[in-house]
Amino acid sequence: MKPKTFEKLLRKFSHLPSHYIDSSVILGAFLEDGKFREECKSYLNRVVHNYRGFLPVSVVGEIFMILDEKIEKEGDKELFFSFFNTLIRRRKIEFIGSGFEDYRKTQEIKDVSYDAEPLDTLHLAIAITNKANVFVTLDEKLIHNQAIENTFKINILHPKEL
Repeated sequence: MKPKTFEKLLRKFSHLPSHYIDSSVILGAFLEDGKFREECKSYLNRVVHNYRGFLPVSVVGEIFMILDEKIEKEGDKELFFSFFNTLIRRRKIEFIGSGFEDYRKTQEIKDVSYDAEPLDTLHLAIAITNKANVFVTLDEKLIHNQAIENTFKINILHPKEL
């Protein structure tokens, strides 16, 4: 690939909307009994083409905790690791760590939306402090939570809306 072509592609990619992906979307695409499996798979297939995907490290930890609880067969766990690896590489999803500002932001989120779960507030805080355009989740408590969306200027959407 010519350097100018590569630079043009890189500029285009860097201008795509940033989407922070919740654990429910990743697991929803993998688990066969997932109610929104097709919507999650369809959304994830559009990451890198229409969106820049980000996964907070806290989301990755939550995914592995849930995976350990829900999947008992080692072969199924290995299948998930393969799925996850392929997803990250093909969709160029970036990992994002957390910092002190994220932990401070969790309290602000809790003050605005008192019923938000602690881990959800951390995931959202990371998205907000990193200036995400969208937080993608299946969590009905969070989707279109006007208090959070208006206060922190972030859209919280279900994969089927994208």
